[in-house]
Amino acid sequence: MRLDQRGGPPAGRVSLSFLLLAGLAFLAYLIWPAPGAFLQGLPLGPLSLALVCGVFPLYCLLPGGFLLPRGSLALAFALCLGKLVLSLLLVQHGLVARYQSTLDGAADPVADVRLDTRFDLHDHDFPLHFFNDATRYDFHRPGEPRRDLLPFSVRWDGWLNIRRVGRHTFYLSSFTAASLALDGHTVLLKPPTGGEEQVTAELYLSPGMHPLALTYEAPYGAPRRLSAGMLRHGRQTPFSPERLSPRPYTRAQRLCSRIARVLLCALDLIYLVLVLRPLAAFLRTRPRSQTDPPLFSRLALRPHHALLLLLGCTAAAAGQILFRDLRGRCLSLSGGDDWFTYESFARDILRHGPLMLLGATSGHAAPFHYQPLYPYFLALCHVLFGEDLAGILGLQVASLVFVGILLYLTSEALWGKKEAAFTLLLWLASLPLSSEYIVLSVRLLSENLAFFLFPLSALLFIRLFQRPDPSIALSLAAGGTFGLTVLCRTVTLPAGPLLLLLGHCALRRHGVLAGRARTVLCLCSVSFLLVATLPGVRNLLATGTPIFLPQSGSYNLLLRNPPPADLDPAALSQSLLCRIPRLSASSCTLLGYALTRPARFFGGLLKKGLFTLGLRREASLPAPFYPMPACFALLWIALLHFLASGGLKKVPGGAVLLTFAAVQLAVMPFFAPTHQYGNRLMLPLYLALFPFGGRLLRLLLVSWPGPFTPQFASKNCPPDRTTPLLSQSRSRDCELS
Repeated sequence: MRLDQRGGPPAGRVSLSFLLLAGLAFLAYLIWPAPGAFLQGLPLGPLSLALVCGVFPLYCLLPGGFLLPRGSLALAFALCLGKLVLSLLLVQHGLVARYQSTLDGAADPVADVRLDTRFDLHDHDFPLHFFNDATRYDFHRPGEPRRDLLPFSVRWDGWLNIRRVGRHTFYLSSFTAASLALDGHTVLLKPPTGGEEQVTAELYLSPGMHPLALTYEAPYGAPRRLSAGMLRHGRQTPFSPERLSPRPYTRAQRLCSRIARVLLCALDLIYLVLVLRPLAAFLRTRPRSQTDPPLFSRLALRPHHALLLLLGCTAAAAGQILFRDLRGRCLSLSGGDDWFTYESFARDILRHGPLMLLGATSGHAAPFHYQPLYPYFLALCHVLFGEDLAGILGLQVASLVFVGILLYLTSEALWGKKEAAFTLLLWLASLPLSSEYIVLSVRLLSENLAFFLFPLSALLFIRLFQRPDPSIALSLAAGGTFGLTVLCRTVTLPAGPLLLLLGHCALRRHGVLAGRARTVLCLCSVSFLLVATLPGVRNLLATGTPIFLPQSGSYNLLLRNPPPADLDPAALSQSLLCRIPRLSASSCTLLGYALTRPARFFGGLLKKGLFTLGLRREASLPAPFYPMPACFALLWIALLHFLASGGLKKVPGGAVLLTFAAVQLAVMPFFAPTHQYGNRLMLPLYLALFPFGGRLLRLLLVSWPGPFTPQFASKNCPPDRTTPLLSQSRSRDCELS
């Protein structure tokens, strides 16, 4: 369709290379650091987050002719070049801070050095992120100090810019010891009296840069409060970042910085106009006649997919707004927990590189036996959102809605739009009924990533097996996503061979040649291996020995089925079965237990499995706790109904979900009663059952008289193509009234 030139550009196809270049230019401008501008770069500020959450996703709705207006690509690269040049002229603001866990000026070999711009701090305003270090501050046992009361000291050094000559009054307020030095002389000294006091001093200063040093100490358990600055008309005014700098700058440099900041703000306005222009041009177009389609029919996506996109944008924005109070604040994570360990790994990745050496040298670090994907996800989120946890928690809460969208697309690919709508409603209704998903979303746990990767991997495989001409890109994406899923949850690894077998059968059923089918499956396997072997590469570089698979599950199995006392773990670790694959201590113990006491080992697991399934009771363990008690029975009944009605013959793609459900059923008896870890392990795998639940709800409402019951005008009506199972299950003469 061609639109009026006055109403907007013509709708047409745009080259993919041009779109990629334009996207890179827009992204580069958005993330390039420019302190003081509207778009400050990384970490993303409120305006940048608004563009990412609410504007850029809407580009998926626009026809091709609106995505790249004439001259936009050249202007985008010109803006990037201008921002790069102007950002080099900016001067840094703030003071260089050195945080350490020692007092009285004692040197700390692992001090946290950063640039601070705030000097009115109390409690969580102090950026004590260095305490989230499992190698030094993992205090959680009885008798150990509380992590939220640990002592620390900090020293700020830099330069203060005085703009006018005359007398200036400085103040310092804190509960504990603090001092302020100017021009090398201590002008304010606050003794540790135990109460909050304010000390002031009046100095005669000349205009220019003056060296400034500020110190503060907080003993164990003392109130954390500090405010330093100048008194203006009797009111406390904390030091402004514009008056502070880490090194002295000349007057010309400061003038150039102010001019560059003004020009950067102007470039940001041009950038915003350039970003919003396609959306405005699309909304401004009007049909020239009554025969032209309405506005919503010209969207690049189908209406229900457009609604899903708007739902995802709303969820992303709501997640960031929900945790806005945590921005710039430091949360002290509880020691001994997984979220504390993950955060520690993520900070080590940011500070020392991707190998997670934890203070050791390359080749002499400890092997990594845990789930490796989530620490890198956390590190990436810290790069995007900053050191605080507001952006990460907002993204994890919003991902619950993203999971519902993936479940909708999965059910739509199998049955149709109506079953997909019921699947989405079932998922959203299950969240308030069972708080486990919501509780995990506000904690730093790898399950939050598994919630997203499980349905995404299933959806990609279903799309791949349904196409008569599977593409190379989809094959690589499916295999790579499944590799990420395995890195997030190793229990899904047994589903790999089953998926390959199902894929070969499904592709051959669609008429794909045997050679083509084998090529597609080989590409899936190669992309899976390239992703899944990354932990082995890390262990090879960090320890000198390749260890490919995480082995943290063996520890949990030993908790459920403890070995006998006469089993020697040290002797087991020296055996070839443990030395060749470089198994962890818990894996060696588990392997030795299974080989030397097979009857006791498998008998104990069988007893625990029967207990998990509710077929046996044990006084030493509490009753098994299943997540989502309101939906649990419905999901399994829906799966059994799908199998009993011959669903695998009619919808072969359902075998992909059935494979993940089978893995859940096989693993659940061994892990479910292991405190809360078993619940966390099973929650991602329950997602494979929701499309079956949505299908069953749709069938129940269709068979029940009401608004969902289909009415047919004639006995020879065509089958409903939107619901394949329903159309195949009813008779050809449509004897439904």
